[in-house]
Amino acid sequence: EVLRIEVRLSYKAKMIEIINNLGEFKKLGLPVAIGISRKSFLGKELLPTERLGFCLELTALAIKNGATIIRTHDVAETKIITF
Repeated sequence: EVLRIEVRLSYKAKMIEIINNLGEFKKLGLPVAIGISRKSFLGKELLPTERLGFCLELTALAIKNGATIIRTHDVAETKIITF
């Protein structure tokens, strides 16, 4: 079993709040999976490929706060920030 958090929100503040509180989900004793990659809440005026910096920043924060499985479109770039 895995607790999967799929980002489908259009409110950046709400998503950041969820990421900041991933530790609460971790208390359930399940691996926490999250998908942040290229989401429009990072900047609708940007192309998906232009959102990479924001995605990596939020992914690093998610890992710091307890995410154990990351879904991403940008595997090579995400790998760099996780090691």
